[in-house]
Amino acid sequence: ELEIRWPFNIEGFNTEELDKNPPIIQSEYLHSLSIINNIINDERRIDPKHLAHLLLSCKNISKFSLDVEIRRLPEYHYLSSNLAYIKLRR
Repeated sequence: ELEIRWPFNIEGFNTEELDKNPPIIQSEYLHSLSIINNIINDERRIDPKHLAHLLLSCKNISKFSLDVEIRRLPEYHYLSSNLAYIKLRR
């Protein structure tokens, strides 16, 4: 289980080709991921491409909780096929 309390920014992130970036998390044993942010402003927003890249490296997640301000959600193919539960707030 992993809980990220602040939005994350990836320096040098390749926004055009997500697969050219190194994985953020490489764990086959991570089954639950939560991303939480209590501060709302443009600088604290999560970039949807960064979130998509994070989700690509989390192959075995079955529970995903997102409590942040985000412009749009990643497309479905970025989500784990093991995902059974999604919680969205904001």
